[in-house]
Amino acid sequence: MVAYSEDDKGEDYIHWMSEAANNGHAGAQFILGLMYKKGQGVEQNYAETIQYFLKAAVQEHAQSQYNLGLMYRDGKGVAQNYNEAEDWFIKAAAHGHVQSQYNLGLMYLHGQGVAQDYDEAMKWFRKAARQEYENFIEVL
Repeated sequence: MVAYSEDDKGEDYIHWMSEAANNGHAGAQFILGLMYKKGQGVEQNYAETIQYFLKAAVQEHAQSQYNLGLMYRDGKGVAQNYNEAEDWFIKAAAHGHVQSQYNLGLMYLHGQGVAQDYDEAMKWFRKAARQEYENFIEVL
């Protein structure tokens, strides 16, 4: 699948992405979720964003799971809910999603919706570090 670009905002592109998404294609659902989240080629709509990410996330699409975690953490399109954010980050992290691992580390480091636990934070930062994710260095 070709990734969505800033220059490609045509109705044909949206039509075919919608067709693929309606046929259960997780990648298309994720791309439409991003488009609605950013307002690229469509009017920004967090409710649509959540719906498309959720459709892809239940198919084990890690990037969609991660984005749902962000939406719940930040309260965009949904009520802010750190427990729900943690659940989605854990699901994505189980697929090796490095940004989810890093965000879980931050949640435990700061006690954001979870009991503050430096050991648990370091566990998640180490998992991210093993994948050469360098953002964790800022925290250390």
